[in-house]
Amino acid sequence: MAASAAFSLVPGLGFAAGPAQADTSGEVVLPADAAYVPPEDTVKAAGDTGYLHTQQGTSGTQWTDDASGQSYTVTPAVESPHDGLGIVPEPGSPVVHIEDLATRATTSIQPPAGQVWTHAYTGSSVLTHAQQSGPQVLHLVRSANGQVTDTPIPCPPEVTGFAGVLTQDDAGAVLYLRTASGELPFLVDYAAATVHEIFAGTDITSVKIGLSAGHVYAYPNSWPTYVDTVPRDDPGATPTRTPLPAAVANNDAGVADIAVTGGWILVNHLITTTYTAPGDALQAVPIGGGAAQKLFPWAQPDLVTAPDGSVLVTAGTSSEDWAVRRISAASGQVPTSSVVQRVPPLPAQVRDLSLGAGTLANDDWVSNSALPDPVYERDVSSSLQVGPRTIVTQHGTGVIARGNGQVAYQTSDGIVSPVAGGSSQHLYATGAVVAASGRYILQHDSGYFFVQDFEAPSTLPYQSTTEAASLWGRKVWEEDPGHHGDVRSYDLVSKRYTADLPVDPACGNLSAVQAVGRWLYWSCAHVDGVTDRAGVWDLTAGKNIPVRYGQAQLGDGYLVLRDAATGALMLTDFHNGAGTAPVTTEFAGAATGVWTVDRFGGSAAYVDSQQRVHLVPVSVPRSPIAAIDARTNGRRLTVQLSRPAGSATVTFSDPFGHVLRTQTAELAGASADVTWNGRTDSGTALPNGTYTWKVTATAADGTSAVTTGTLRLTGAADAYRDYGASGLGSLTTLTSTGWLTAHFSSHADGTFTGTSGSSGWPSGITAVPFGDINGDGCNELLVRMPGGQLRAYRAGCGHWPSPNTSYASLGTGFSQYKWLSSPGDLNGDGTPDLVAWSASTGDLYVIPVTRQGTLGARQLVRSGLTYAKLISIGDVTGDAIGDLLAYDRSGSLWLMAGDGHGNFQSRKPIFSNWGTGYNAVIGVGDITGDGKPDLVERDSSGTMWVNPGLGKGSFGGRIKAATGWNYTGMS
Repeated sequence: MAASAAFSLVPGLGFAAGPAQADTSGEVVLPADAAYVPPEDTVKAAGDTGYLHTQQGTSGTQWTDDASGQSYTVTPAVESPHDGLGIVPEPGSPVVHIEDLATRATTSIQPPAGQVWTHAYTGSSVLTHAQQSGPQVLHLVRSANGQVTDTPIPCPPEVTGFAGVLTQDDAGAVLYLRTASGELPFLVDYAAATVHEIFAGTDITSVKIGLSAGHVYAYPNSWPTYVDTVPRDDPGATPTRTPLPAAVANNDAGVADIAVTGGWILVNHLITTTYTAPGDALQAVPIGGGAAQKLFPWAQPDLVTAPDGSVLVTAGTSSEDWAVRRISAASGQVPTSSVVQRVPPLPAQVRDLSLGAGTLANDDWVSNSALPDPVYERDVSSSLQVGPRTIVTQHGTGVIARGNGQVAYQTSDGIVSPVAGGSSQHLYATGAVVAASGRYILQHDSGYFFVQDFEAPSTLPYQSTTEAASLWGRKVWEEDPGHHGDVRSYDLVSKRYTADLPVDPACGNLSAVQAVGRWLYWSCAHVDGVTDRAGVWDLTAGKNIPVRYGQAQLGDGYLVLRDAATGALMLTDFHNGAGTAPVTTEFAGAATGVWTVDRFGGSAAYVDSQQRVHLVPVSVPRSPIAAIDARTNGRRLTVQLSRPAGSATVTFSDPFGHVLRTQTAELAGASADVTWNGRTDSGTALPNGTYTWKVTATAADGTSAVTTGTLRLTGAADAYRDYGASGLGSLTTLTSTGWLTAHFSSHADGTFTGTSGSSGWPSGITAVPFGDINGDGCNELLVRMPGGQLRAYRAGCGHWPSPNTSYASLGTGFSQYKWLSSPGDLNGDGTPDLVAWSASTGDLYVIPVTRQGTLGARQLVRSGLTYAKLISIGDVTGDAIGDLLAYDRSGSLWLMAGDGHGNFQSRKPIFSNWGTGYNAVIGVGDITGDGKPDLVERDSSGTMWVNPGLGKGSFGGRIKAATGWNYTGMS
């Protein structure tokens, strides 16, 4: 039974119809992709040797021979086709012309006087009814061998008249005849010359009825959940009811197309067409019920029974597996299929094309908005070797390559970019995509240019009302809205503008700006008498290079322009820079309006009139490879390069320049990525803190790009004096009311903007910030109680203890010391050690901490010290051993570097005449974010100062950090 047409679509991947072809110039031509949507091929009737159908892309109705595949257009169009036959209409004439569509022979029959043709027929006969009262009689009027015979077929006595034909084949027809109970369905058997009521009492307006070779079947018009069948040779039998399988697609199926072959019912639910559920599967279920068999994932809803009892249907697994197929079922066997004729796919209509750093992406245009707008991508090597096409999404537009091996596309909800692992990055502001560069994407909408950041999707790091803008790396290049004809850049990280460049001061408004490396393309459209013109500003030379005005795209050292008259692509080579005349040549053949230039690579691509994609190499010498953006996300480092690298090496170093780890970066497009596990090459775990990375990327031409930066390692062991699990140090204060507080530098800028505190501490305690004693990676806080007991409080990483926090007792008798502190590990055993300064003698002791978390025997390292203050500073010399500072009474500051054996080296001066007004000097660890320990001082007015550590035992000039710090105790 035929029903309203619907498309069946490709559920997964699609590939080009043939291999890419390269010519002697290096140009590669990709065959047109198969359209995602297969062509509609609707079977209308099936004969013994062929079938009648219409096919998208072909005019008229075609008869196709099964064996040869040859087709002809059926003219004039036939009516009421079945079994390879059709009626050639002759308006106003009672003569019925029956055409054999395979042989094109015509049989003409004129019904006898008093008889009217019912519109049922065979290849040599017509079924008529006599217009009479009383018993109703049908007539089979046959023409054979020049003779016309009339076989009467009496109707049952309850029949009072003829109403119409429901369905027919060459062996009989289902009519609806008038009775006292209404119009009811009856089966006419031509060979037996009989008429029998079927499906007694059925309302013909609520069901569809069909014929197979052995059965008559009926099912509801809407929401069919079952099929009733009766044998054709026993039409009065009680119908067998067979439940139907549900639609495979997740959609309600209001109607279905159904046919019967052998002992099986074929069903194709006609679901609502959407891009996520474009059609339903062709299924088969045995008459009487049983497990459904899925024959094909997608099928057209036109199931047509052939004279041999098989069923013809157009179905397949994709647009490239689309075919008219014959479904048949031998007795006791499951249905099988065979291909009658392949239906070739239509070429995809390419709407958008993008090429970036070895990724070729396109999206196809589909006229029906309910169907997919698929987005595809391919990998393209530097030698233009093209990989297989893969589908990115079934529904997207405006695809663009990001230059990092990823693509982005537009939806009604914003921008989507699939990433590794099957997940996607989403941006939610809508607008036309102008350019993409790694993590950033530039868009335009409603008079605004704006940038979205895939790494920070809730932000808009750039917005402007400028008339023209472009994006390269982390910089947006725009026409200065306040100085038309001038161009400036905006750094998305530093959030600063550069000075204006006067590319065309006479232009009222620039119509376009594009940026690639040292090159800045601009154009000025004809407005207010200004002549159309364009140029490329050489950022290195600070001068313009004149180029032809038109539809253009900028590459590295060249410009590709499409000739408006011929469609040819013209290449202008200016790689030698300003001062050398540019050279323009015809670059490629006629292109449609769909073409692109790889800003990160050395090629261009365009679509021709046959929807083939041409990849054309550019022989212009490239600029040296360069880093144009870099970012860290936790332990992952990503560097965006100006073009793809052949290799990239990354080193991670401590703040003193010691290389800790060397790794090979993963390359994707023009980006280099590496994830550090926070360990050295030997596997030693490193603490939280700031580390320096260095990337060396080398291109195929031997040029290298070197870029450096810092990474904040977190999630590891606590850094020196780190109580915020941030890798930054902290300062401890105590109030007279018993509040003990850790002050953090939340912004790594030398200020204290975060705190964590607890109350209830007794008067007279001394807090001693300490390292990890018990091996859990978290810093303990030592507290000397008023009675001299020393406790190690263990709150866990990122937590601050209270008096109720669990602790370990480390001993008693510590009241003899006027100062307790920890500069870190002093003997090289990997555990922090304690330094104690005697109040009575001025002797200095090192008390080592064992690996079991207990204190060892104290060791005298200095006698009779008379300094105003001693300061534990951590490691300021870069040897992984803790160091001390000594502040004398004349205002000088000295370094006592740890020797790695539990003692200190001879002192060395740091500052002379540093001042005597500080009542507190504390080494707080790194609070400026560079990984080097810093020094904090408080003067008599309560003002806090920071001397940032410079490494190698020195400090920079002081910086004011805070005021009003009048705490009772600071450590």
